[in-house]
Amino acid sequence: MKLAAFVDDRVAHLKQSVGSLSESHLMMMASLVIADELDEALIQLEEVQDSGASGSANAASPAKPSDHEGTASGPDPLEEKAANALEACASRLESIATRLEGA
Repeated sequence: MKLAAFVDDRVAHLKQSVGSLSESHLMMMASLVIADELDEALIQLEEVQDSGASGSANAASPAKPSDHEGTASGPDPLEEKAANALEACASRLESIATRLEGA
């Protein structure tokens, strides 16, 4: 029930933000918002784990750049992979939303 309430809360916030949309579009947008929040939480968790591991070894060392940041030589492959996965997910959600609207 907690998960359903969580999703319902995101949908309610989107309704207030974007106005009237079809239920399928609201669900798709809520899914993307939740996926984005999950991605941010995973990045933060990784940073905490990395700083905990390096912090115990040498507290005076500077913070290690996030693995999710690009470098001067180009974009981070992990970030590109995550972006591609989110785009594929968005595409699938749009396809589902289109089918639901036609039903």
